[in-house]
Amino acid sequence: VLRFSVRDTGIGIPADKTELLFNAFSQVDASTARKFGGTGLGLAISKGLVEQMDGSIGVESVHGQGSTFWFNLPFLEQRSDAQPSAPLTDSGKVSEEKLLGAVQQHEQYQSGKHLRILVAEDNMANQIVILGILKKMGHTAVAVADGNEAVKTLETIPYDLVLMDIQMPERDGLEATAIIRDSKSPVRDHNIPILALTAHTMPEDREKCLAAGMNGYITKPVSTKSVADAIANLVSAGRTTTDKTIQKSVPAVVFDSKVFADRLSGDSALISKVVNVFLEETPKSMRALEDTIKKQLKDEAARWAHTIKGSAANIGGNQLRAVAARIEKACNAADWREAEALFPRLNKQFEFLEQAMRDFVKRTNTD
Repeated sequence: VLRFSVRDTGIGIPADKTELLFNAFSQVDASTARKFGGTGLGLAISKGLVEQMDGSIGVESVHGQGSTFWFNLPFLEQRSDAQPSAPLTDSGKVSEEKLLGAVQQHEQYQSGKHLRILVAEDNMANQIVILGILKKMGHTAVAVADGNEAVKTLETIPYDLVLMDIQMPERDGLEATAIIRDSKSPVRDHNIPILALTAHTMPEDREKCLAAGMNGYITKPVSTKSVADAIANLVSAGRTTTDKTIQKSVPAVVFDSKVFADRLSGDSALISKVVNVFLEETPKSMRALEDTIKKQLKDEAARWAHTIKGSAANIGGNQLRAVAARIEKACNAADWREAEALFPRLNKQFEFLEQAMRDFVKRTNTD
C-alpha cells in the first residue's frame, strides 16, 4: 500500500467543515463573496477515482496553518511478465473474483482499436479524468481547452476521433463542429468522428448534437464504461476495416445502412429503388421548405420539415432527421431566425447523406 500526500501552507480548514470537502458541489465557504473559487467537484472526483481502485482518501488540517490531503492505494508488485494488476482484499491477498474481473476488464479495453483522440474540454479536472480513462483503455489522447484550439489542432495534426465538450469559452462545441464539417475550412479531415461531451440529457440536446454534425454523445459525469461504450458503438457502426483507425469516409451516423438494409431484407434491387426515389424527392421537399420559411408560412413550413424528418428516419439518415426535427420545432414556434439559420445545415447533411447512400448502393451492387 502506497500513501500519497499533498501539503499546503494555506488558510486551512475548520475541523467541523472537513466532512463537506468530498461531497459534490460543496464549498467550505459557500458565500457569494468567497475569495477562492472552484466548482466543488475536484475532491469528489478524486474520491470516486480512489475508491474505484480500492483506496482511501482524507485530509488533515489546522485552521490558519494549512492542510495535508492524502490517499492510499493498494498495489501488486509486478514483474514484466505479470498479469494486469488487481486490487487487494482486506487480508492483503488478491481474491480470485477480483483478479478475474480485472483481467476481463483489461482485455475488454485492450481488444479495441488504438486511437489518437483529441479531447476538447475547458475544465481541467474533467480533462484529467477523461485523459486517464482513455489512457487506461490504451488510446493516445491530447486535451485542448476550447473550440478554437480544437479547430486549430485539427488543421495540422491527424486524429481518429474528437471528444467535444458542448459548453466552452471562445467557441463552443457546436460551433467548432460546424467549422470542422465545413469542406472550405482548413481542417485536414472534415469527416472525423466527433462525440459530444454534455451534461444535458434531454432529447432536444441530443438532436442539437446530431444536427451540428456530431456522431453521438457521452453524458457527464463521464465514466470508463460510458466512454468505452460510446467508442465501441462508433467503431462498430463504422465497420472498421483497419486495426488502428475508425473508418472515416463518412461519419457513421449520417447513414445507418445496416438498419436501412435490414428493413428491406437486403434486397439490392429494392434498396437501389428506394435510394433513387429518396434522393430525387427530398430536394423537392427541401426547396418547398426553404420557400415556406422565407414566406413565414408556419403550418406549411412545419409540414415540409416533418416530411423531410420522416423520410430521413425511414432510410436511416440520422443527422438529416435531427436537423429537420429542429427546423420543424422552430417553424411551429414561428422562430424564423432559427429556421433560416438551420437550413444550410440541412443542405450540408443532405450532401453527406447522398454521398453515403450512393457509396452504399455501389458496394451493395458490387457484392
